[in-house]
Amino acid sequence: MTPTHDSSFELRLHQALNLKQQALEAKQSNDYSQAYVLMTEAHDLVVDCPKQHALMHDELRHINWITGNYGELMGDCFLAVFKPLGIFEVLAYVLKRQIIDDERCRRS
Repeated sequence: MTPTHDSSFELRLHQALNLKQQALEAKQSNDYSQAYVLMTEAHDLVVDCPKQHALMHDELRHINWITGNYGELMGDCFLAVFKPLGIFEVLAYVLKRQIIDDERCRRS
């Protein structure tokens, strides 16, 4: 897997972080259905950025727990368990055939 630099990454990351912030505000207002929609949109923008993708799933896991969306929650938990083994890097490559080469995308 060769990391690449995607020129549209900055724009996508900016959009994703704005959507995530809106989702967190909706969650704080107990509007979990809106939080889910916004966080899912944010998630879809960063699947080729492993660290951000994982952070979106961390938020989605909480939203899915609260809303009782247990099918999605199981997937989120599976990803959390396999995160240390690089599951998000594998997904980035499989889903987009690339991994963004940016510090904000690397595992901590």
